[in-house]
Amino acid sequence: MIRSCSLLFAALLGGVVPAQAITLQVQLSLTVRPVCEVAQMGAQSVTLRCTREYRPVNPHALPELAGRLPAAELLLTTSAAEAGGGTLNVYAIRKTAQGWNGNVDFY
Repeated sequence: MIRSCSLLFAALLGGVVPAQAITLQVQLSLTVRPVCEVAQMGAQSVTLRCTREYRPVNPHALPELAGRLPAAELLLTTSAAEAGGGTLNVYAIRKTAQGWNGNVDFY
C-alpha cells in the first residue's frame, strides 16, 4: 500500500516538477516512557519485569497493569538487572487486616 501510494505520488509530481527539485522535511518526535509487565505472581509476592532501571513505588498506578495485580499493598523488596536488559522488581504482598480497608474516614 505504501509503495503504491509513493509511486502514484511520484507519477503525479513527475509531470509537474523534476525529481531533483523535490525536497521533503519531516520533524519526528519520539517519547519513551518506562513500562512494566507481570513476570511472576505468587501468593506472597509479585515480580514485575520493567524497563531498565525503572522501579515503580506504586505499581497499581501503572495503566498497563490495571486489573492484573492483587488489590493488596505492594512493597518493593528487591530489584535486580535482568539478562535481557530490563529490571526485575520483586514486591511483597501486604494484606490489610480483616475488615479494615486501609482508609480512615473523618466526619
